[in-house]
Amino acid sequence: MDAQKDRVSTFFSLGTVVLKKWLVESEEARILVVGRRHPMGIKVEITHPWGAPVLHVLLDRGRLEAFSYSDATLYTGQATPETLARFMPSPPDLESAWAILRGYPAPRIAGEVISREGRVLTCGDGCSDPPWTLHMRPDTLEPRKLAYPGSGLEVDFGTMREQDGIFYAEEVDYRDGKRGGNVVIRNDRVEFNREIPETIFRLAKPPVYRTVDLDEETP
Repeated sequence: MDAQKDRVSTFFSLGTVVLKKWLVESEEARILVVGRRHPMGIKVEITHPWGAPVLHVLLDRGRLEAFSYSDATLYTGQATPETLARFMPSPPDLESAWAILRGYPAPRIAGEVISREGRVLTCGDGCSDPPWTLHMRPDTLEPRKLAYPGSGLEVDFGTMREQDGIFYAEEVDYRDGKRGGNVVIRNDRVEFNREIPETIFRLAKPPVYRTVDLDEETP
């Protein structure tokens, strides 16, 4: 996992997404995801199949902005797993969120990792939060499912593709056991380690909208 993690500094992907029981819901929409590792940045744009924007989410330098076009609302706050989870499924740390969006799991390792029969890796004794379990495919030992028991989030990874030694899942299926939400991202095109202009990490807004400060909301 570390080898794959270190291979990618930036990525962008184009594909389709299905969201159920989240801030927005669409049977099938288009999705663009852009990621930069240092400093960490994530940009997600979801649009209707006919081109109208649905939801844009930006995490950059510790801040989150999300614009919901359905109610013309800009949400702002600290970039945390909790604020990100308002708009799309998020594991309990942002580095793992970045890795999953790029198509390959990289859960935080801060203690002993136990391997059961070479197919299941578990964060063992002394491993700091969040605990996790990673299921591997027995034939290829590629990642199949990453589960976070504490939050109820499970992420399934579809068929793995390879590009210049970098592996990524063709499809990523998020299931939130506590909230009941489900998000499926199917990657049609993925590019790695391309130079990404800083202007990408800006959020366009219409002239009139309301603002919600997530930091002021009561948990």
